[in-house]
Amino acid sequence: MVESELIQPLPLETFESYMEGIDFLISSNVDRIVNYTLQINNGTLYGEREYQKEHDYKTSYRAYANCAGKYGDRIIVEKEIVGIATKSFSFAEYIKCRKFALLLELLYNNMIFVEYFRLLDENNIKRLDFLKMFLQSGNHVHIKLQKAIEDFADEIKNELFKTKKQFDNFFSYEENYHNLRKGLLGRNVLFSNYAIIIGTLLDEVVESLASTIKACCQNNRVDIPQKQIQEIRKFCLIKLKGIFTLDTKTSLYEDFHYDVLKWLGDKSKKLEDFQVKDKIEYEFYFSKEQQKMRKDIFTRYGEGILDIAKIIARVSKISNLFRQVRSS
Repeated sequence: MVESELIQPLPLETFESYMEGIDFLISSNVDRIVNYTLQINNGTLYGEREYQKEHDYKTSYRAYANCAGKYGDRIIVEKEIVGIATKSFSFAEYIKCRKFALLLELLYNNMIFVEYFRLLDENNIKRLDFLKMFLQSGNHVHIKLQKAIEDFADEIKNELFKTKKQFDNFFSYEENYHNLRKGLLGRNVLFSNYAIIIGTLLDEVVESLASTIKACCQNNRVDIPQKQIQEIRKFCLIKLKGIFTLDTKTSLYEDFHYDVLKWLGDKSKKLEDFQVKDKIEYEFYFSKEQQKMRKDIFTRYGEGILDIAKIIARVSKISNLFRQVRSS
């Protein structure tokens, strides 16, 4: 696996240059693109006031995850200083950048929806164009998913404090300190919100992907048959059905007009080449090993949203949770 890490905002960077970098990485078939916010550390160039002034850096304080404690009657919370804007990269663009980082984690990095991206590739629709359209959050994106993305943006804003005094005052309150200790504050905001969306809005994501492909087809004057989009939509919905609960059937069966499995295994041909005269039936199932793993993790952690976040963090690959597929 090839992974690339990006930091923003860097000096002279613009949102456009950031997107150009993303486009280059996606076009280079990088498997995973991880985005970080710039840390302003003492002893580095970024920590020098003259350098900050030169590039008009705007900075804020935010809490380190799991770095807090009570010492006597004092609440101590570790903090870091981060860059959130420069003269060429506005705070609004920083927020937009963080939203895009969430979409990369949700739609690209873990390849949960690999079938959709295969359909895009074979119809010459750029992945970046698709992700940018998804970010626009028009009618093609489910309203619940739009809200989840905006909730993420609000949490990004609310984790930032302009001054050290504001930071210390906020966490001097017992309620805020306890929420920090519970992981409701000061958490990895991107991963936590990714887990929330995956754990609660999988169907909405699948539906939004199908609708966004239709919108991309209109913009790019590409004609992907509706039947193909619906087949991929159905395949993804069933593959992911019930993966975060024990209250689901071990096997599910569904008919398809295309041999999707053969298509996924043969990159030299298009989906249209795998249309079948008679429908083909697939079994979407949890293997014996998966059943054992699922019983263990859901008994150990539970099925609540915070529990699901722990599960996602602990499995080696999220694809290990997906239903397997075979011809029945």
